[in-house]
Amino acid sequence: MKKRRFKTELIPPLAEGAFSTRLSLTGNSLLMENHHGITELSTERIVISGSEGSVSLWGENLHVEAMTERQLLIRGRIQSVDFGGENGRD
Repeated sequence: MKKRRFKTELIPPLAEGAFSTRLSLTGNSLLMENHHGITELSTERIVISGSEGSVSLWGENLHVEAMTERQLLIRGRIQSVDFGGENGRD
């Protein structure tokens, strides 16, 4: 059987102290880890700044369920998720 070598580093390391933004969308909830804050907030649109750019949520009855320094939980009827420009600027 032929041995295969796999590259052990698939994702380049981040700068020291930097964290990559991670999104989890399930049902009517969106969990964002390593966010950089909310830049726009209404019941129809929420814009969140992340390390790779901004994330815009569109929907109905959107609200912040919980927020910590690193995690943000949004609930409501999420209809679309758009990814914007660098460092949270569209």
